[in-house]
Amino acid sequence: MKVKDIMNKKVESLKPQDSIHSAARKMKTKNTNFIFIKEKNKLVGIVTGRDIVLRGIAKGARATSLKLKDIMTKKIYSCLETDTIKT
Repeated sequence: MKVKDIMNKKVESLKPQDSIHSAARKMKTKNTNFIFIKEKNKLVGIVTGRDIVLRGIAKGARATSLKLKDIMTKKIYSCLETDTIKT
């Protein structure tokens, strides 16, 4: 089986300067627990619902003022759509 056989091609993303509030709203609308962070059409990070809670709100940050660049995970591991998935 190849990655392309199971991947979702309609990926949502936001910009690093967007607020964690905008990410939470988009996650709710799209019924997902993560959002990719892109800048100039390049993947620069990822934010999960857990990141919003632990790296943001639990530290006392306001959801409308804290930016995704402040909480995103920058080290991204990826694969190609032609890579094989071992089962």
